[in-house]
Formats: sequence, C-alpha cells, structure tokens
Amino acid sequence: MAAEASAHLAGLADPAERLIESMVFSISGIGDRPVHAAIFSGESAAWAAGRAIRMDALRRIGETAVRPLLGPAIDSGTLPGPAVDDLVDWILRVLLSYAAIPGPAELQPADIRRQLRTWFLPAFERYF
Repeated sequence: MAAEASAHLAGLADPAERLIESMVFSISGIGDRPVHAAIFSGESAAWAAGRAIRMDALRRIGETAVRPLLGPAIDSGTLPGPAVDDLVDWILRVLLSYAAIPGPAELQPADIRRQLRTWFLPAFERYF
C-alpha cells in the first residue's frame, strides 16, 4: 500500500494537498482490500479500530508520512516531538473513524476531501 500511496501522491508538492490526498487514499483503500473491508465492517469495526490505534507499526507509518510534510515546523521547534506524536495519534483516529464508521452510503471521496479541507486541515495550516 505504501508504494501505491507514493505513486498516487507523486505529482503533489503542496503539503496540505498531500495530507488530504494521503488520507483519502488510505480511507478509500480500506474498501478496496477485501481483508480490510471485512475487518472494518459490521460489529468487528470497533474491535479493529481499538487494535489498530495501539499498533506501533501503524504509528511509525503515520510518523514517517507526517514528518516530511511538517519538516520545517519540526526542525524549527514550532512543532515539538510530543506534539508530533499527538498529531500522528489524531490523524490515525480520524482515519480509523472513517474506516470503522464510513457514514452515509452516498459519502464519496469528494465528500471526504471537502470534510477534511473544511474541518481537519485548518488545524495544520500554521505548520505548513
């Protein structure tokens, strides 16, 4: 999935757009993968989300994705280490929320982009 995500994001230079598109790609990828779709559907969704949020590997992947986007803020100390950890945790929680509770059937990638740009992205704008 990492190679697919890199290819999907290859043409995007803007850190804000890369963040939004990486999240939409991850959310969409759950439905495209039968194992992930099975885990994150029905009654197993809460269990899966609870297990996923505790996975160190998932946190490392999240941190690896976030650091390049926010490098200048991290390097300058504007965004200290503990804040990066909190940020990765929050991003994972948002992703897991969309995975476990996808919302109305008519919720499309464009709807998710709109929601993330409107409500999620403003929290990051001062760090780009």
